[in-house]
Amino acid sequence: MIYQAAKGDFAIALTGDSMLTRRLTLFKEERFLALRETLRGADAAFTNLEGTVHTWDEGTPGITQGTFMTTEPKLLDDLKWLGVNLVSCANNHAFDYGEGGVLANIKHLNDAGIAHAGTGQISPRRARRLTWGSYHCTRMARPDSEFVNFRRLDCEEMPVLISCFLCVFS
Repeated sequence: MIYQAAKGDFAIALTGDSMLTRRLTLFKEERFLALRETLRGADAAFTNLEGTVHTWDEGTPGITQGTFMTTEPKLLDDLKWLGVNLVSCANNHAFDYGEGGVLANIKHLNDAGIAHAGTGQISPRRARRLTWGSYHCTRMARPDSEFVNFRRLDCEEMPVLISCFLCVFS
């Protein structure tokens, strides 16, 4: 074979939750750097981004008990340094900072060039066509912070924010 890729081999590295609160590039321990090489050697390196990437003025904390997981946008460079190039945003912290936090998270991941899945913005017309492949949906919300049932969307002009593990568009 002329090209290695012609073999059809594909390496994927899967990790658990990532809660970035400090720089990663500072750590020089041998075993940590070996983990980095494993992730960087994979064609795709995936992690669950357990939190919201945003600055202090993006989004509003909800009224809830628990920990609000925050990742500063500059730390995404460290995640890329580690080798991660694909993240999931569908988790219990997706809406910690409301709809503004979800949109900021998407913006910062796009700006960093990190592929992401699990949250997004869709039109109400398209949401009506949503069918659930499973019952793992976290929540759906309109920008006015009122949670709605996707079967009763009555507001044509407002986009819908969605966070779910498995959605199928028909």
